[in-house]
Amino acid sequence: MGEAKRKKAKGIIHNGVRKWSAVQDFDFWKSTAILQNHIDMTPSTTPPRPVGMGVARFCKTISVEEPVYLPFTHVSDDYRAGWCHFNVAEQINRAGGSRQHGWMIWYHETHLSAEFHSVWVNDAGDYIDLTPRVDGEVEILFLPDMVTGIGFNGTHETLPVTRTDIKRVPYTSNGQPYPQPEGPVVLDHSTPFGHVTMRI
Repeated sequence: MGEAKRKKAKGIIHNGVRKWSAVQDFDFWKSTAILQNHIDMTPSTTPPRPVGMGVARFCKTISVEEPVYLPFTHVSDDYRAGWCHFNVAEQINRAGGSRQHGWMIWYHETHLSAEFHSVWVNDAGDYIDLTPRVDGEVEILFLPDMVTGIGFNGTHETLPVTRTDIKRVPYTSNGQPYPQPEGPVVLDHSTPFGHVTMRI
């Protein structure tokens, strides 16, 4: 394969972000229609107990660990929905313990998704999900991941984006198709605790 074709196939890396060729952009954004055909406006829910075979198979495509149901545990009024990585960092600052990365597994009417998540691990080794739910879920199905974590591309911290079981659209961010498994985090407002980093 010639150099020009290799660049078109791989895209170009600039400041840690892959730039896609015009051909790739066209193919990628065509998948938006596929995503919209699979996603409706009904809220996502925690998969019902017990874990079904379809959910188990989806989990195995992401992590070798076994998923566990975790209730919400109120620890502090300071902790905000949607800020799990910062909440856990602050809890470690306050009480010790450690962080466990993983995924919240969500059931949708037409597909499954996995949202990257952090839970606190107390001194006894228990997983404590201390982040309030955006939609009021009583419990979540949490898939621990001992490999994937918060990264840094030299400019910004990076987070894994949402996974789906839609073959043509394996990655999404903010409900839209995304071309790669992680993306930079650019904060345009203050964080809950004044942290400049999500990492410990």
